[in-house]
Amino acid sequence: RQHRGKTLVAFLKAIGFIIPLMDAEYASYYTKEVMVILIREFQSPDDEMKKIVLKVVKQCVQCEGVEADYVRTEILPEFFRCFWVRRMALDRRNYRQLVETSVELANKVGGPDIVKRLVDDLKDEAEPYRRMVMETIEKIVDDLGVSDIDQKLEERLIDGILFAFQEQGSDENPVVLNGLGTLINVLGLRAKPYLQQLASIIKWRLNNKSAKVRQ
Repeated sequence: RQHRGKTLVAFLKAIGFIIPLMDAEYASYYTKEVMVILIREFQSPDDEMKKIVLKVVKQCVQCEGVEADYVRTEILPEFFRCFWVRRMALDRRNYRQLVETSVELANKVGGPDIVKRLVDDLKDEAEPYRRMVMETIEKIVDDLGVSDIDQKLEERLIDGILFAFQEQGSDENPVVLNGLGTLINVLGLRAKPYLQQLASIIKWRLNNKSAKVRQ
């Protein structure tokens, strides 16, 4: 608690590897102890600190003794407030770590808890940020399925993904297309009401001047 900067980074790295080795009871106790420091450092302007904090959060929530209710109430609010911002999509290392940690949080608390917090950001003005949101949601539904996602959230999800698909630039990045394909496959028969709208958007994209986009 007394350290800052590089010294704190070294301590956090060590703690992140030690806690998963503990019994469930001790893992739960020490996760709660270190989480006070981690949440404090959520607001750090240092990119290296952000990366380490994200990794340690991921390592801690993987532990068997860490309860979903604790993660839901104590970690998620500040996690999303501090990390799910446009700037994070511009740093590739932090982008990757944020996606991985968010997926691990979904594994702990359930997909809908994370998807609900992200779905509206599929309509964000910044395309790199929309891609980061899309990649995270894709990994969550691919890992956990959509059986826990209710119809209202499903409709918001489809609406956001179709928006992101329509608004994507022509830089040939496959993230949004892959995410759309994954979601439709996972939905299965539940995707039927949306197929006509999807077909119309695909036809519209076929008129794009970029051969890569048409392909």
